[in-house]
Amino acid sequence: MTDMVASTLVASRADVAVMTVFMAILFAGALMDLFWRQVYDMLWVIAIIFLSIFIFIKGEMSGDLLAGLTVYFTAQEVFMKKAYGKADCHALCCCALFLAYFECGLLVYALHLGIVLFLLIVKNLFSGNVSRNMTLKKPVPMIPYIFAGLCAVSSIYVP
Repeated sequence: MTDMVASTLVASRADVAVMTVFMAILFAGALMDLFWRQVYDMLWVIAIIFLSIFIFIKGEMSGDLLAGLTVYFTAQEVFMKKAYGKADCHALCCCALFLAYFECGLLVYALHLGIVLFLLIVKNLFSGNVSRNMTLKKPVPMIPYIFAGLCAVSSIYVP
């Protein structure tokens, strides 16, 4: 019985560490995007390495989660790179990896993306930043919305 309690406490500390460190990395990316409109790729490399190590340590990556990550990463990095910036794609992939750590699947990644796009659309429609041909008049930093969307999804799906 005490082994189960001890392992639960260690797991919960690891979960808190993963959440704290990754949210700090994503917040740093959001601030970079907001103030400088430039996010260094090294930030996402650090996030991916950090999350991969903890996923490996946790050892609960199922085939379904791996398939979902593969589909999502491919969609973001190959097809969506032109729709929004490269750093935005990297941030969304890191968020999917973060959600995979907590055993969330492809539907949760899609929900996160949907929340992000909804927030962007609503904000830009109300601010008048959308032209007649439905394009943005001025570029908008997207990573702050990715951060807000992840906070919303995490409050529901992450224990």
